[in-house]
Amino acid sequence: MPYIPKVLVDGFWIGSQAGMIFPTIPAAFRLGMCLIWALICGLSEARAAASPMAVEASSSASSARIRFFWPDRVVGKASADGEAVVVTFDREVDPRAVRDATKMLPGWLASAEGEGRQLRLVPEPGRRATVNVLPRGVEVSLSGARTPSPAAAARPSSAVPSASPPFQATQVPGPSAARPDPATLMIGAVTVVPRSGGTAAAPAPPPPPPPVDAEAAAQARRLRLTQARLMMETGDAEGAKAELQGLLAEVPDSIEVMSSLASVETQLGGWRRAVGLYDRALGLNPDDPSLVRAKAELLREHGPRVRLDLDHRKVKKADRQIVARASGEALAGTSIVGFAVEGNDLNAPVIRRPGGTIESFDGKRFRGEGYTVVDHDGGGLTRLSLIGGTGIAGASVRHTRAFGEGTLRVGLIAQDPYWDVVDGLVNEARTDRAQVAYERLLGTSWRVAGRLAAGRYGIKGDTDVAHFIGPAFEVAYTAIPGPPSLTVAYGFDAEYIGSRQTAVDALGLEYPLLSVVSREVHSGTLGFSGSFSPTLRYNLFGGYAYDRLNSAGSFFGVDVAYEPYASFELGLAASRSLTASRGTDATLTRFGGYLLWRF
Repeated sequence: MPYIPKVLVDGFWIGSQAGMIFPTIPAAFRLGMCLIWALICGLSEARAAASPMAVEASSSASSARIRFFWPDRVVGKASADGEAVVVTFDREVDPRAVRDATKMLPGWLASAEGEGRQLRLVPEPGRRATVNVLPRGVEVSLSGARTPSPAAAARPSSAVPSASPPFQATQVPGPSAARPDPATLMIGAVTVVPRSGGTAAAPAPPPPPPPVDAEAAAQARRLRLTQARLMMETGDAEGAKAELQGLLAEVPDSIEVMSSLASVETQLGGWRRAVGLYDRALGLNPDDPSLVRAKAELLREHGPRVRLDLDHRKVKKADRQIVARASGEALAGTSIVGFAVEGNDLNAPVIRRPGGTIESFDGKRFRGEGYTVVDHDGGGLTRLSLIGGTGIAGASVRHTRAFGEGTLRVGLIAQDPYWDVVDGLVNEARTDRAQVAYERLLGTSWRVAGRLAAGRYGIKGDTDVAHFIGPAFEVAYTAIPGPPSLTVAYGFDAEYIGSRQTAVDALGLEYPLLSVVSREVHSGTLGFSGSFSPTLRYNLFGGYAYDRLNSAGSFFGVDVAYEPYASFELGLAASRSLTASRGTDATLTRFGGYLLWRF
């Protein structure tokens, strides 16, 4: 894994810089984050090195086609070397798999060799080879009539030998070269064409194109569709999208290709384009139940909706909160518009005010958000929000983009109401922060996710009372895919306070202007989910959390959802956990429910 040493160096440098800015971050944590950084960034290279190369071939009387490909995305460059086609990749080729190519296409390939990162193919005399470099490998199309070997067709000694090589190479655009997505731009194709000998100085005109073999072309498209589906299953959604877009351009009425491309768009977050593809396919076959279900599921998950939540929260020997929330989304052209409004009825026996006085509080606070989500044609979603609360006004921008096997999320948030601590809720606290998160699936059983946030806290009258950096990491393993399913997860969630403003009360005692504290929570979770019936789902979870800087304790909870109609859903939830954000060993008990209407 050659990428790891560089990542380790970068990780140690970042850890040392973070230690200078935030001296409370322990050295063990900096080392751990360095190793996590190396693990995540090195996964792609390690996986690429271990990925085997596969070969597929098909032939007919007038043409043949062979593919060399990997489960992961590769980078290749094709060229002509005399009578040979040479393709150089960014990884090692399998010599044994390459040698089998001549056995798979007898009469079409004179030789096939693989050494290091280079693939070398020599067509039989008279055959014409067209090479198209694909996201996961290379495809070689062969055509033309076979001619006798050079020895059998030798010219008389009186003939003047040709001064030009037996083959010439020209670059021609491949079938995917015109695709608009720059992330999946094909390298192109190399065509090796036989040249005629003789004494004429001018080269002979190129031979006419071979007749189209419909059966071979259909078989080749089936191979491409199979490879695109393999890309989807192994996480290369963008490579699959490029391949399927090329196929759809060739066979615009293929329901199978439309359905596969819709699945890829859904995986990449372009659900509106997926709905359009399903509509197009249903126009050709309106009675296909799989298409009807797929479209209905997309609209169920992303379509217009309104939701009402009510939540009761009680911290042992401390405050009680009743939180009501209303939210909704609707389609607006090519975008989505939405809102969320939240009210908190708080009863707290002890609250420290910014002036230092200790008081009780029994009152309400409100916050809300209005936003629009832009679905980009090239992939990705951007969410623009106006946010605010009691005495606070702010804004945010968040972007989500799927890359291969993972999803990247970045965001900038300004003046966001901060309610995680009670005095923040009462004293109109707010936060400014930047954050980045990445989530990735590893096969069908593993999932890893990481997040890093940094910013500051403020209160009414002072927007800079504390600075923080907040890393988080989670790895989850699905032991039983289900249903019912069983998942085991380890989580790391930390927030380190680098600086915090304090003041002195009337008694001369120092106190923080906002009661945020550092935390470092390590947790293990066991989750079990399934359904009692098609309309009744459940989720049980429990585990243990250890806050290295504060306290430790168990947590558990249950969620139940009832969906008697496709347009209506009712849910109930209850849980018990530590109040980690407050830095105490107090327990938080919460229960509540929601109503959801889909339109």
